[in-house]
Amino acid sequence: MDVVSDPSAVVVPDPSELMPITGDAMASSNVPDRKRFMGEGWWDLWHELGWPAPDHGLEVRTRLGWERLAQLVRLAEHVERQGVAGDYAEFGVWRGGAMCFVGAAWERLGARDRRLLGFDSFEGLPATGERDGDKLWEGQFEDTSADMVRSLLDGHGLGSRVELFEGWFDDTVSSIDDRSLAMVHVDCDLYDPARMVLERVWPRLSVGGVVVFDDYRIPDTPGVTIAVEEFFASRPETVEMTPGLRYSAWVVKRG
Repeated sequence: MDVVSDPSAVVVPDPSELMPITGDAMASSNVPDRKRFMGEGWWDLWHELGWPAPDHGLEVRTRLGWERLAQLVRLAEHVERQGVAGDYAEFGVWRGGAMCFVGAAWERLGARDRRLLGFDSFEGLPATGERDGDKLWEGQFEDTSADMVRSLLDGHGLGSRVELFEGWFDDTVSSIDDRSLAMVHVDCDLYDPARMVLERVWPRLSVGGVVVFDDYRIPDTPGVTIAVEEFFASRPETVEMTPGLRYSAWVVKRG
């Protein structure tokens, strides 16, 4: 694998190519766009793990809609095709569905040497702070377990590549200190965890690597938006949003 080391050689994805939607995420045009994405071989996985899962007698394993999953998959494909060195780290795993999509994306490209690192308390959210608004509460999203995540990823042939770090991020984030990361998914919901995670993962992210912020600009999670905008205010990188997504953002590291 060729490693990107020259900032001038960093390739930033064209946002319009990451998502087939060109208007409001709820517009009727998303029906053919969804079929286009799912027609690339993701239809079964979406129906197994996503919001259609209950219609098939299954449990939902990801709270991400298909649009944000499409973005995540295409960014995972991008870092692999660009030869960006490192693993995937996800902060806020819940039931493991998003990680399963990223692992499947790399598996389909033959990138079987990349590790999938999952960080979660598996006890729900910690206490909220003053920047976090009043829509979230301590213990929210506790309806999961590390065993549930391991079982899911084992069932998709990804178990040997997964490492789960169970506990509060303050206690587990040091596990990345000797790692090289190609992609990070920050799904922390709250200001303090999001800011702390950004501070710790940014030095470990390879040039050309991508950080995805699931909760960016979501009205119920204002703390994450504040953390992202504070962190990048004095940095050269640009916070990007994929056309058609009102929420979520990503940043490519330039140097």
